[in-house]
Amino acid sequence: MATTSEELVSVTEDELQRHADGAIAWQGKTVELFIGQGAYLAHRNDTLPYGQFVKLFKDHPNHVPRPVPFSLRTAQRLMAVARHPVLSDTRHMCRLPACWGTLYVLSALHPTDLERTIKDGMVHPELGRREAEAIVANVDDGRSVRRVADTIDKIIEREAPHWASRRVRVLAERLRSIADALDEGVSARERAMKELFMPLPADESGTEPIREPDDREAAA
Repeated sequence: MATTSEELVSVTEDELQRHADGAIAWQGKTVELFIGQGAYLAHRNDTLPYGQFVKLFKDHPNHVPRPVPFSLRTAQRLMAVARHPVLSDTRHMCRLPACWGTLYVLSALHPTDLERTIKDGMVHPELGRREAEAIVANVDDGRSVRRVADTIDKIIEREAPHWASRRVRVLAERLRSIADALDEGVSARERAMKELFMPLPADESGTEPIREPDDREAAA
């Protein structure tokens, strides 16, 4: 008799319960336990047949008898934390907040940015979720502002070097200062914004735009 696709992917309830029990065993309130639980769930998510992993959690209508005491959405966030190369690095765990929600917010940061914020002391064990959200927003804004400054530089170098006056170059420099300040925090951002709106310096002599010759000059 032919085997159906449902039979090929079936997992016994006892086996699913063992996976749920394994996840429950990691329950706790330390960074190490959050990372361990997220890593455990990530492995089960990768190895269980399609449609079976979701049955481990309490919000599934056909969950196992003793489900993991949180939702699939929470599991997805814990897995994101565990998969982040910096958050899961044991060298940093003592400097991270012991709150999975805050860790999930920080998981949005690029590894290089998170390494820097940890080194600078912006990320610390007492960090709250709102503070973490502000750090992520500042870093994202800094990257956006830095991209604008890079675009101005490219225009100066490739598109129209003849109008690249001192004012334009100073503007690009100020945008980079804002990007750096955003990485440092709100107070530094306010100082940089004030600098941005200061009067731009007068152009130095010899930096006037190059004037294209008119037809009469070209024919001379």
